[in-house]
Amino acid sequence: MLSVADLPDASEGASWAWSSDVTHHVGIGSDYVTVLRWDQAGPARRFTRRSVAAQLETFYTFLLNDRLERGRGVVRHVIELFRSVRAAVHAIGGPDDASLGAFLLALDDLTRPRGSGSARAIPLAPDDPARALYSTLVQGRLSVELERFSRAHVGARALDLHAGLSIRHAGGLIFQEAHFELLRPPSLDLLGNADGGKSSPSRGGAHFTPPAIARSIVEHALTSVDGLDSKTDLVVLDPACGSGAFLHEALRALRRRGFSGRIRVVGRDISQAAISMARFVLDRALVDWSQHKVSLDLEVGDSLAGALPLADVVVMNPPFMAFAALSSTQREQMREILGKAYQGRPDLSMSFITHALAALKPGGALGCLFPASLLSLTSAAQWRQDLLERAGLRMLASIGDFGLFEYALVQVAGAVFVNGPADRQVLTVWTDNDAGATGSALRHLRKLQMGGTTAEDQKTWRIGRLPVSRLAAQPDWRLRAPRLELLLQELAETVPTTVGDLFKVQQGIRTGDNAVFLLSKEVWQELPPPERRYFRRAITNASVREGQLEPSEYVFYPYKRGELTLRTADELSAAVPTYFERYLKPNEARLSGRSTVAKRGKPWWTLAEHRNFETGGKARVISKYFGGVGGFAVDLGSDAAVVQGYSWYPLSKLAKAASSASSQVGDSVSPGFVQAYGALFNTHIFAALLAAYSAPVAGGQYDLSKRYVDLVNLPDLALLFADSSSKADVLELEKLGSNIRTTDAAWVTAANMAAAKVYRVDASALIVVDRAAA
Repeated sequence: MLSVADLPDASEGASWAWSSDVTHHVGIGSDYVTVLRWDQAGPARRFTRRSVAAQLETFYTFLLNDRLERGRGVVRHVIELFRSVRAAVHAIGGPDDASLGAFLLALDDLTRPRGSGSARAIPLAPDDPARALYSTLVQGRLSVELERFSRAHVGARALDLHAGLSIRHAGGLIFQEAHFELLRPPSLDLLGNADGGKSSPSRGGAHFTPPAIARSIVEHALTSVDGLDSKTDLVVLDPACGSGAFLHEALRALRRRGFSGRIRVVGRDISQAAISMARFVLDRALVDWSQHKVSLDLEVGDSLAGALPLADVVVMNPPFMAFAALSSTQREQMREILGKAYQGRPDLSMSFITHALAALKPGGALGCLFPASLLSLTSAAQWRQDLLERAGLRMLASIGDFGLFEYALVQVAGAVFVNGPADRQVLTVWTDNDAGATGSALRHLRKLQMGGTTAEDQKTWRIGRLPVSRLAAQPDWRLRAPRLELLLQELAETVPTTVGDLFKVQQGIRTGDNAVFLLSKEVWQELPPPERRYFRRAITNASVREGQLEPSEYVFYPYKRGELTLRTADELSAAVPTYFERYLKPNEARLSGRSTVAKRGKPWWTLAEHRNFETGGKARVISKYFGGVGGFAVDLGSDAAVVQGYSWYPLSKLAKAASSASSQVGDSVSPGFVQAYGALFNTHIFAALLAAYSAPVAGGQYDLSKRYVDLVNLPDLALLFADSSSKADVLELEKLGSNIRTTDAAWVTAANMAAAKVYRVDASALIVVDRAAA
């Protein structure tokens, strides 16, 4: 929150900042700059205006680091108001679906000056039950509640709620939370008040769009529209508008540009609640823009069910929904929209983007967000190529800050396309998962969009240019840290072999029902000894701990040499009677309904995928499904079966080289080489390469699926062992791999240094990997 010239007193400035959902109020006077935190009592801090002007970046960094903890602020306060309104509606026997309308009316009352008598900003149908309910409520206890919620006390500071500022700057998050509150039944205490608990339902594929990202995408999309400022009529569309965050930012951006033409704002969403909130937010925005010529077209509708209205600008944050969560109708819609790009198990957001491109008028622009995994997934390669054939790509962004999206462990990407020829180069924006990196990058991006100059390459973010021809030739659209790009270029020359060249990475057993087929050691020991022989020790994600293998469960495995040994129900009940009666028979219906059993005609007690190769006896490296440093362990030939995770078996190429190097005969790799690789996989340099090729997940971990890890550069240790100049480095890794200790700082340092030697990179490259793997 910023004030110039006429500076408010401390109480008013704090109220403005709190209401706007920001940490500080910054006042710029003729000689001084004041900074006030709304949650701290006392006067504002003062800096000379000259010192701030001379060190603007330092001042910005100070504000950035002096942030509030997530979850504090006005959003929680306003959601408590929603809960109170909902409880009041419930108390007089009103329908729950009228709670939102009553809440919007309450917000409208709070945004208007008390006693002003001005017209409402929210239009409700005459027969909307919220009208009558609200009239009744304000005659009773709700009037007291509104008075109470019009202010708050934080420590010794009293804060006044400026609801108009809250709607303008935090409306997206407020209405997202109100929407999700509606998805669960109201929980009331003994006095009839709404429960203030923090539990929440699954957010599904819909995620609130942070204003800074929406603003950047919208601004770049608008500047990409051919002849925008000369247009007399402009159509702006969001086919998945939610509470209107993107449309709101579009109106604000057009107002800042001084756009004078007529504007038609079109929003569609499958949720009536979302449309009601979007209408309220946009109506409030139009109150601020008195000279507008704007018409609103906001309706409930499924945007994938038919053609979209033609638009000059499409902006959106479509639903991120994995294939497994989609209905049969949604899958069929995707198949029809994507056509040849429908491959593998596509995400729902892909169909929204393709469908939106078809709605662009000539010269129009689309700005959108989507899961960052779509930049690299092999199954999305045809879709990415299809996008380049349909439209010109103007901007591509990879946003590394997981914390941007509440309740979502997702990394996002953004893009701007135009219905017209592509520029020769694409503007690219990359940020890592460092707190504040995204905000800094987007701030500098806005400076560039406004014609300014900026440093385009920083440690935690980068703004650059990429030739479209190079992007089209790449197998993916992944954007990487500048130093990591240099490291990859170097490794392409020094370490040309990859994991796929040296290892066969195979997913472990899929039981189809772990609750039935996977037993703890204690439960397994309770079975009679003759029954235990039909089980094998099971390796799960929990079994791999800081580089050590600690299996503590057992999996039912009635197979020998890949063939089922218990072929009939009678043989099954006779061989394992206790296990049969306790676990199998009670769950027969559920086990029979598994798709892998029903479609293949397999006996109902079989595993979904028993994996013939999981026979034990071979040296291998085992990894989790998702991991990094500490996510790999060495298995020198146990009979344990991987149930959750991957087995990394050395390929014949490595085996032959190893046999030659170690004077062995045969097609197996000596345990020493497997131990050496076990140590190497648990280093930060390998984690950095995972960051370059794999899909990241929360907690600094990476998807260790074969489709990703096969691409990672990996030195052939057998060949290095045969070279006298590098033999000692391999032996050092073997020694480290015999007792992996990723929580031991000395072990980590030694392993990182040994990895740098076999990768033939300077040890300083480890600084890069620590950043990339964080």
